Amino acid sequence: MEYLISFEEFNRMNDHFVKFIFVNEDRKNLLISLINSIIGSIGFKSISDVIFKDREFNQEKYKAKGGFVDILCLGSDNKIYNVEFQNDREKYFVNRIFYYMSRLMINIKEGADYSEVKNVCNIAILNHNFFTDLDNKFYFHPFRYQHQIVKDYYLSKSPLFFIEIPKWENVKPKIEDFTDLDVFLAFFSKESTYEYLMEIAKRSEIMAQLMELQDDYRKDSDLLLGYKTAEDYERDYRSAINSNREEAKDDAKREMVRNMKNNGLDPKLIGKYTGLSPEVINSYSI
Repeated sequence: MEYLISFEEFNRMNDHFVKFIFVNEDRKNLLISLINSIIGSIGFKSISDVIFKDREFNQEKYKAKGGFVDILCLGSDNKIYNVEFQNDREKYFVNRIFYYMSRLMINIKEGADYSEVKNVCNIAILNHNFFTDLDNKFYFHPFRYQHQIVKDYYLSKSPLFFIEIPKWENVKPKIEDFTDLDVFLAFFSKESTYEYLMEIAKRSEIMAQLMELQDDYRKDSDLLLGYKTAEDYERDYRSAINSNREEAKDDAKREMVRNMKNNGLDPKLIGKYTGLSPEVINSYSI
């Protein structure tokens, strides 16, 4: 079967493709490996399993702002993991990350004991340089609460990680010295050629699995419909963010769903490709 999109023009940070790779019960090993390659760097114990969670925040009775995350799961350590993939700079990205973390922490039922409040680990993998005032060799940015007098870590079970792929490109090791994190960053880097990734796949089972999945994906017309929808939405969303108009972002999302409905796409497929709930999809009339 022929490829329907070339490797060179294929965006591996595409929202639909990222979810295809990681949000799947049959290949949870990839998400577990990604998380462990990051949290282990600051001495956290590895997780052995994940349970996928609903990625949508409901507004609930307090009329709080809703939202969607890329990948949300509960680890075997009883910690919530929110994994975000970000292609371009977003003006209020940090604000959004902290808002998501706070919402995830307080997502307990009325009357529940405070012991049910979960620790949250947020991981942001960025295909752009976010910390522009730091040296280009620093691509891995872990954050935890630190006591400012004794310099010890307390209340530190909810870390925050920012990982900048372009800076990693400046200091990446030789293939034979790659860690699992290096493998993932190479796969999602814009600079990686097909030949380079296949060379890594000779040494890494993770890369071999990733390359096989992206090859299959680029041959599947149904999956590529979701890919195109995500690309179109990302373009409109980015335009709205640049104009700093919240209503423009909502209009872009609404227009995307309306177009899919007009083209006769089943609401279940719309939900699959967009991550929107049936209630939200139904609220966007034709």
